[in-house]
Amino acid sequence: MKIKIISFGKPKYPFLSAGILEYENRLKNLVSFSNESLKEVPVKNGNYEESLKKEEIEILKKHKKSVSNYLLVENSQFYSSVEFSKSLENDMLKRGPEIHFFIGSPYGFSNKIKEMIPNHLSISKMTFTHDMARFLLVEQIYRAITIQKNIPYHN
Repeated sequence: MKIKIISFGKPKYPFLSAGILEYENRLKNLVSFSNESLKEVPVKNGNYEESLKKEEIEILKKHKKSVSNYLLVENSQFYSSVEFSKSLENDMLKRGPEIHFFIGSPYGFSNKIKEMIPNHLSISKMTFTHDMARFLLVEQIYRAITIQKNIPYHN
């Protein structure tokens, strides 16, 4: 199994960076895991549409049709931890052992990207910073893998 998180920018808060690193290291003992940070695209003069277009280009460079791709999107599909684990397992059986998760900028994703990648995932109905979303996602991926492998972590 190969899992990759692709997001814009690097974590800004040391305590969240440490938490992300902790779960990355745990995951690397169970699966092939990587976390790739793309360069942030600044919003100029409040024109976030232009930034989304530039980000779209970067996402298209990283998008692989041959793997399961997920977008973290506000107000989208919610899963319990067990449901998320089963969803990942089903995707691996259907599409193969590689899964990519994309975390967009604060303005989300362009409509083109949302249409191209139909698997949308929400962490919560609440709003979090991108650093927190990254941390929560990597922890939930770890939890999902431990559920699949019957490793005592999920209660």
